[in-house]
Amino acid sequence: KPYSQKPHAGTAERRAIAAAAHAFFDLTRLTDAEAARAIDGLRLHVLVNLVGHTAGARHALTHYRPAPVQASYYGYAGTTALPQMHYALLDAAAAPPPLAAAEFTERMAYFPFSHFVAAHARRYAHAPHASRLAHPWPAGEW
Repeated sequence: KPYSQKPHAGTAERRAIAAAAHAFFDLTRLTDAEAARAIDGLRLHVLVNLVGHTAGARHALTHYRPAPVQASYYGYAGTTALPQMHYALLDAAAAPPPLAAAEFTERMAYFPFSHFVAAHARRYAHAPHASRLAHPWPAGEW
C-alpha cells in the first residue's frame, strides 16, 4: 500500500502509482505521530521508505516504528544512520559489502543487479543501449 509522505509535483509517474495501488494514502497533512498511527492501524509487516535523505523527508515518522520491519530504498543510496531502519535495499555496486559492513547502520538486502527502477527505458527508448553491451547480464534480465 503506497503512502505519500511529502508533497508531489503532480507527475504522471506519481499519478500512475496512486491509480495502480489497491489503496493509496496521502500523509502529507498529518503529523508524524498521526501518520505513524495511520500506518500502524493497517498492520503492515514491512514499511519501505522511498524518500531517503531528500527534501521533505520525514524520518521522525519512523521513530514511532509503525511497522515491525522498516527499510530504506531508492531515495538515497547510503545509510540513513537511523537505528530504527532495519534494512537498506541496494546493490553491491552502490554499497559494496565491505563499505556497507563498516558504514551502514542497516542490514543490507542486495538486489542481484541494479537497484534502480528502469522506468527511464520508456522515456529514452530512442537512445542506444550501450550500457547493456558492457554488462554480461543474461537476456531477459535487463
